[in-house]
Amino acid sequence: MSESTPLANGSRSFLGWSARVIAVLALVYLSATGVEWSTVWNHIAQLSLSSIGALVGLYAVVHAARTLRFYLLLRDIPFSQVWDISAKHTLFLRILPFRSGELAYAVLLRRAGIQTTGVGLAHLAITRFLDIAVVAFLCLVGLTLHAGPVPDELLIPGALLMIGTFGVGIAYLQSLFRLTSRALSFLPSSGLLGKLKKQGGSLLDDAETAIGDIQPREFWITVGVSLLVWVTAFGVMGIAIGAGEQKIPVGAILIGGSSTILASFIPLGILGSFGILEAGWMFGFRSVGVDVDQAIAGALVYTSLTLLCAIF
Repeated sequence: MSESTPLANGSRSFLGWSARVIAVLALVYLSATGVEWSTVWNHIAQLSLSSIGALVGLYAVVHAARTLRFYLLLRDIPFSQVWDISAKHTLFLRILPFRSGELAYAVLLRRAGIQTTGVGLAHLAITRFLDIAVVAFLCLVGLTLHAGPVPDELLIPGALLMIGTFGVGIAYLQSLFRLTSRALSFLPSSGLLGKLKKQGGSLLDDAETAIGDIQPREFWITVGVSLLVWVTAFGVMGIAIGAGEQKIPVGAILIGGSSTILASFIPLGILGSFGILEAGWMFGFRSVGVDVDQAIAGALVYTSLTLLCAIF
């Protein structure tokens, strides 16, 4: 259970009314497009209590695995304390615009006196690079398992490009922080640019050191935990999208789920990833032949679950 703070309470209140506004707008839009809501609700009603329990249980595993990654990188910090920071980080991700909630992790580390903001930035960079590479890999697995035609001929080279780009990015992440810090050193030492030079340089130096401190064994364990995060997350999506008569094969779940997750990384959402995530969900699952009503039902189940878990 996350510690209650004025900031967290205010965030929950903001999230509550904002979610209601978005829900109303979504209902108006979907109603205008001729969605059969009775069919959508029928799909959702087919979720059994055991399925709901599995959804909650698997999502708890997702959060535990995400927390474990930070715990491994932080070293010697009580798991319960890291869990609390990870839970708040997830909440801010869901409510702040343009994925700015990502930075909450680094800020929370500093405020708790655990590590500097630069170390938090390093952890965020390596985990997010891993996330994109792992999700792209699972998309490739999905394309291999998918019995139907490939939704788009660019998916395979696109996934390979993501794996290569972010894989190389991880390998040279320390150098990237170093080069950026050196670039800041050319700024003037006075005024606003002087503050940026001093504070930004210190932050990037800490991030560079933090990346260098990660041992090969720790890195590969983090890779394995990242794989667990997303395999479990796709399991959650599979149960959510399976709330209906149409049976969705594993390959289609991996393709649709990859579209959902990769879309959620695009920093365009005004309220967390609301709208962007759902658009990725609809695009991905519709591209592999999922009926529109069942796709909407799955999106409602998945969004509701992740939203409630972020709040509580």
